[in-house]
Amino acid sequence: MTAIAILTCRRFLRDRTNLFFVFVLPFMIILLVASSANSRDDSPLAVVGDSELIAAVTAQLDSTEIDVYATEDGALGAVRSDAAVGLLTSSDLDLLTLRTKPGRAADTRAEVEAAVSAINAQRSIEAAARANNVTSDQLEGALALEPADVETEHLTADEWGGLDTASATSMTQTVLFMFLAALTAASFLVEDRQLGTTTRLLATPTPPSHIVIGETLGRLLVTLLQAGLIMAVTWSLFGVGWGNPIVTVATITLFGLVATGCSVALGSLVNRTDATTAIGITAALTLAALGGAMAPVEVFPDTMQTIARAIPHFWAIEGLTTSMSGGTTTSAWRPVAVLAAMSVAVLTLATAIYRRRGLTP
Repeated sequence: MTAIAILTCRRFLRDRTNLFFVFVLPFMIILLVASSANSRDDSPLAVVGDSELIAAVTAQLDSTEIDVYATEDGALGAVRSDAAVGLLTSSDLDLLTLRTKPGRAADTRAEVEAAVSAINAQRSIEAAARANNVTSDQLEGALALEPADVETEHLTADEWGGLDTASATSMTQTVLFMFLAALTAASFLVEDRQLGTTTRLLATPTPPSHIVIGETLGRLLVTLLQAGLIMAVTWSLFGVGWGNPIVTVATITLFGLVATGCSVALGSLVNRTDATTAIGITAALTLAALGGAMAPVEVFPDTMQTIARAIPHFWAIEGLTTSMSGGTTTSAWRPVAVLAAMSVAVLTLATAIYRRRGLTP
């Protein structure tokens, strides 16, 4: 069993295409997404209210697109999606609050702060001019005209548990490429049948059950290798914290078992290696998209959110999100339990298919 599993892993790593998917593509995506998230300075400015201070600030922002919202919730919703900064004022109109995501639109924030500084300078000049009058009433009014302050709050995103861009991207790419690596390895089962390797194994004293377990373990090693590599690199280079180790390991392992079962079933049902690869890549990308590994399910329509819950990627992301956002072992019981049930069902079906077709000479 061990020899078969190790051989499967070695065969996977010998393929140059697989090396690209394991060692290059995941990290290219993580780098591109993380860098683009910090450079979105062309996003609109979400404004709520029409106070004198808001009007004075926005009048100086000629180069920034301004979207006006009637309510605070509307402006905050825009900030959580694509707006650069949300502008809000307190009831006394002397405090300007900027609400934005961390790393978002630093240029826009600097422009707003510069506008407030200009307004403060104008107010100081007006106060000094009024202070030159003799009457005490005018002097008292000038002294009461104090500069406005600026306060910046970083909003937490609702998607993917409010994880930062690097953490969310690392998590989703781990799930996506684990499944992709497993389905890519399905072609080895087809090769074994074509080359007669399966027939020769059956002619040895090796029990068929050991062959099934060995092939399953080999594909599980491939998925765990993919996950472990992404986790190690993102932790060391980007400081991504993977949260509760028990929850993370359980989620990764159970999801790997589901991917392994799908790989064994695919390799047993298809009789051509090129067809296996094409179907595997298409299925892996489609399930990743539907399960929330390419976009958060919160942006899906209600029907698509219901469909996503039938896909293992959704529950893997739920488990990892809970772990990485500070959840405990108890709070992650549901996604772990669902993945455990899925892994048992898929592996049972895949084993039956492999015994019927994959072990047929």
